[in-house]
Order: sequence, then C-alpha cells, then structure tokens
Amino acid sequence: MGFNLRALQTAPPPSPTLSEFYRFALLLTGSPVAAQKALASAFADVQASLDQLRSEEQRHAWLAIRLREECLSGEEAPAAGAPRLLRGDEAGGPAAVLDLEAYIMAQHFCRIAEPGRTALALFYLDLFSPSRIADILKMRIEDLANAVGTARQRLQQSLLEAGRPESIAG
Repeated sequence: MGFNLRALQTAPPPSPTLSEFYRFALLLTGSPVAAQKALASAFADVQASLDQLRSEEQRHAWLAIRLREECLSGEEAPAAGAPRLLRGDEAGGPAAVLDLEAYIMAQHFCRIAEPGRTALALFYLDLFSPSRIADILKMRIEDLANAVGTARQRLQQSLLEAGRPESIAG
C-alpha cells in the first residue's frame, strides 16, 4: 500500500474554492443532487461557526469537516442556494458545467470505503496540505499515506473493471 509519504509531508498548502468544495461533495456522495444538498446544509451553518475561526485555513478545514459529515450522513437537506456542477469559476471566467468524465469518476469514487475516500478526495482536489488532511481525519500522517494508497488502488481497480465488456452488460 506504499504511497509516497515524503511527498505527503512536503506538499505546499493549497487554497480551495467553492467549486472545489462542490467537487469534494460530489466525490463523497456520487450524486449531483446529494452534493448540492450537502453544500446547502453546510453553508446554512457557516456564518455562526466561521466567526469563531481565526484563519482562512481553519475556516476551510471546518467547512470540509462539516461538508464531509453532511455528505456521509445521508440526511435530506434543502438545496436552495447550492452551487451547480461548476468548473472554471475560480479563475474568474465563466462557470462551465462539469464534464461527463468527472461525473463518471465520482460514480466510482463514492464507492471507496471511508476514510480513504475522503483522504483521496482532499488529496487529489488539493484542498489542504497533507498534514491538515491528517488533522481533519484525525489520523497520523503514516495512516493517511496508507489510506490514500489503498483508496487509489481501489479506484483504479473500479475504473478498470468498469471498462470491461462483462461489467457493462451486467
């Protein structure tokens, strides 16, 4: 399950955007509707909680934790005000609909067991530094490396299996 621990420890801290948090929710749930509902519910709690957090990184971590809880709870929430399948708005350009490949990837991604699914989503979306991801998931950095490696293998296996003709017919 070897994943490059050194790369995890030396990666620079990223800066997430709203569309990346949406993609995170989509990867966790596998459903655009569920992702929108989870975001709407998480954002309903934002104002009261974010005032207590001092740094932007703490705010982003709080939002990721809250969004993860919402995505994994399976509870219904109103979708009012949730972003749609957006991509490209972080550069200030027009928002585009998320492409079909990203949606199909989310269908496979959401089948990965926790905490690997969340670890891999946060790692690949580059939402946080690896040490912050470990903090969010309450894991040691070594355990995070193992979880990411295992989740990556399972995702790869799922995608390969989906490409086989017998998996499409059945």
